[in-house]
Amino acid sequence: MAPEEKPEDAKFKGYKEFIVQDLVIRKKVTKYKLEQWQKVDGSYIFAKLPRAADLGHFGSGVWQYVVHQNNANRVPQNRIRADLLDKGIDISTGQIDEMLKTTAEQLLAEKESLLSAGLQAAQAQSDDTGGRHDGKNSVTTVICNDYIAYFKSCWLKSRINFLEILCQGKIEYLITPESLDYIKAFQLAPAIFACMQELLGTIFADRKTWEDFLQKKLFGKTARRILTEGALIGTLMSRKTVTLETILMSDGAGQFNVFKHVLCWIHIERSIKRLVPINDQDRQERDLILDKFWNFYRALKAYKQAPSAILKQDLEKQFDEIFSFQATEIPLAQALKKIRDSKQQLLLVLDHPEIPLHNNASEGDIREFVTKRKVSGGTRSDAGRNARDTFISLYKTCKKLLISFWKYLWDRINKLGQIAPLADIIRQRIKAANPGP
Repeated sequence: MAPEEKPEDAKFKGYKEFIVQDLVIRKKVTKYKLEQWQKVDGSYIFAKLPRAADLGHFGSGVWQYVVHQNNANRVPQNRIRADLLDKGIDISTGQIDEMLKTTAEQLLAEKESLLSAGLQAAQAQSDDTGGRHDGKNSVTTVICNDYIAYFKSCWLKSRINFLEILCQGKIEYLITPESLDYIKAFQLAPAIFACMQELLGTIFADRKTWEDFLQKKLFGKTARRILTEGALIGTLMSRKTVTLETILMSDGAGQFNVFKHVLCWIHIERSIKRLVPINDQDRQERDLILDKFWNFYRALKAYKQAPSAILKQDLEKQFDEIFSFQATEIPLAQALKKIRDSKQQLLLVLDHPEIPLHNNASEGDIREFVTKRKVSGGTRSDAGRNARDTFISLYKTCKKLLISFWKYLWDRINKLGQIAPLADIIRQRIKAANPGP
């Protein structure tokens, strides 16, 4: 404070803080002059570049900026180039593409480690969405919970595909008691089930060996599918990737109906809400059921806060009363029957109050992919598709772990090791949240 602004009788009382935040982005160019010596044979030897030049003609700040802009801010590569050119960085879209691909390859192992770590939480959600790859339709699946968001793109949408994603590239086929329990539930021909019983404990090391076995036995298409699903489940159980207690929530898509499967109440409500009544009575019946539906939903939310055996019995009774309503409209009657048939998957929350009633988490996570798809379109190469899946997985996981993706990229690109492997952080937080006895 200027002397003329201070009264003579004023007393100094310390400082009042006033914070100004700013951001400084400027071009920095370093020219290295390397000694060069010519040997007798005419060849040259050169002095080594310092570690700061390990990334080539662009420093780690440019690499960090490119990856962050493309993934955290969803900026297409041509727009990143235009932005960098405006800041004085002479770069091509090919060089930007190479930065993204190289960084993704370096981070792929860490991305793959997320799934097995996150599944230790014993509950997850899953969803999928379509996209374009190499000019063809493809599918991207997300597996997520409070700790991870793991994305994987492939060609097919099926239960086999989902189980192979959980195998994380090391696909084997193992016949275990869990495999037999799964196969038995489909009531295949006794001869087929007996054949699989004889193979209890047998492992088929790869897809070709397994398919050769199925072909030799002349199993039908449906039997082949069920046996393959069962063998993959056996593999996952033996690796302890999942257990019989693993809870998986989805919007009701059939490919996710494995393990302890839980249905989303919001999606169930839509099956009623979307009905178009043809007369006043049908409309009144639909609206009556919707009112009772939401009252029951609120009761479930209250139960999650204070579960009890008496309240559990009461809610089970209410479920039967609400969804046993005899509707005059056939579509409404069919929707109610579907809900009754799904009672076990809808009321699993009564035994596990910690699980959510909806799959908004997976819907929100996969929206990240959908938004990026709308901005940048599809992918053309496998490397590009893998890079997109890798960066989205790491970006969303960092957000869940409250880790700055900007700082994470700086740490990994510069190989600092100041941020622990994400899988280790995930395991620590799951352990802290579930300390056990």
